[in-house]
Amino acid sequence: MISYNEILLILERFANNHKFNPRFYAEFAEQLPNLATEDIEFPVLFCNPVAGDTLENVDVTEVEIYCLDRLRKDRKNTNDVVSDTKQILSQDLTRWLEEGQQDIEIERTYPCQPYNNYLLDYTAGWSMRVRFQNERISICEVPVDDVTPEPVVCDPANVSNSDASYTASVASGGTLSLPDIDINVNGSDEGDIPSVTDVNVTLTNNNGTVTPDAVNVTGSTVAITLPDSAPSPVGATLVKTGQTISYRTGDDGDLEKGRAVDFSTLNVNNPFGNTNRFTDELGGQTYTNDIVIDWSTYDTVAGTVLGYYRVLSATQDWNDAVDNALLTSVGSYTSGWYLPNIYQLENIAQLTSVITRSTNYAPFNISYTGFLWSSTTKPNNTSSAMVLYPFQFQTSDSPKTTSSGRLYIPVREFTVTGTTLT
Repeated sequence: MISYNEILLILERFANNHKFNPRFYAEFAEQLPNLATEDIEFPVLFCNPVAGDTLENVDVTEVEIYCLDRLRKDRKNTNDVVSDTKQILSQDLTRWLEEGQQDIEIERTYPCQPYNNYLLDYTAGWSMRVRFQNERISICEVPVDDVTPEPVVCDPANVSNSDASYTASVASGGTLSLPDIDINVNGSDEGDIPSVTDVNVTLTNNNGTVTPDAVNVTGSTVAITLPDSAPSPVGATLVKTGQTISYRTGDDGDLEKGRAVDFSTLNVNNPFGNTNRFTDELGGQTYTNDIVIDWSTYDTVAGTVLGYYRVLSATQDWNDAVDNALLTSVGSYTSGWYLPNIYQLENIAQLTSVITRSTNYAPFNISYTGFLWSSTTKPNNTSSAMVLYPFQFQTSDSPKTTSSGRLYIPVREFTVTGTTLT
């Protein structure tokens, strides 16, 4: 319950903190002429009680608030006074009552009326009516001795959830304890959680947090669709060569044997939730650091995958290539690089007639006509090493001391944790 005096304190707090610092007074309007314009400072905020009303649960107090300011003798500031006093009442005060204080409710309608020399000479301004509302006091707060009111007994309360699958009745003044919620996963009861609470679900696998493909809520059923996980490549078939043109029945272009949908498309999602065989280290295909991750080499048991640095080195012999590959540093991946073996090079060679080099396709785009060193020594001639010859779509061998036309791209094993590669 907010008294009339407390309403005045609210209005006075507004006046004291306003930029124009209007002087606040509260009396009946008939006493307004007692404020001589020569003796007081302006502008003035004057509160006059007008009416009251008592509804079933609400007490209403209506006041009229005047905002007046002094006029010059020549009245040249009349419009300024009318504008400023209207601003203070219908803009500043109303907004402050609505949002600047939380002590009392108000009816958000504010009839205003202008005044010229009303009750005070050489003054002008406005008045505004405001209706304040607050809850009526309870019977226990009535200052009457030796009166015990009859107890109020309400009807029982009916409680239900949003789909009415749960209903209960609780007597007036009683307490209702809501039952816990059963968590059933694929028909198996996995435990309970309290009612009327948020349910937080975390999906994980051995690689970390899993982002679902879809989550559908129907009534009390939550259906979560998980992405296909990439199986371990250990013991899997080799990757398709990329050759799709057939030159006779039973050849590679006819059978297209091998793992994946095609040379660049996996048949399962990679950890980033897409079927791209080649991505950058962030799962996209921007390749800002020129690192190409080959998800056909993803070993989910070891948690590793191969990544190539697609920038060609300078020409050099085999020993320099081995040494320099070990010194490779790209971005935050400052170690772990090495010269790939011949199988790791052959794995990225695409054997299709629509390209001019076996490595001249996105994202590698290596159109060099020379040879790419591997770390593999030729078994029957240890002075030579195996090389990939993209121009002729073949592997070959080269003396280790030859540097002309011999380059390399380094490779690295990345550890996969969820969608983070280290």
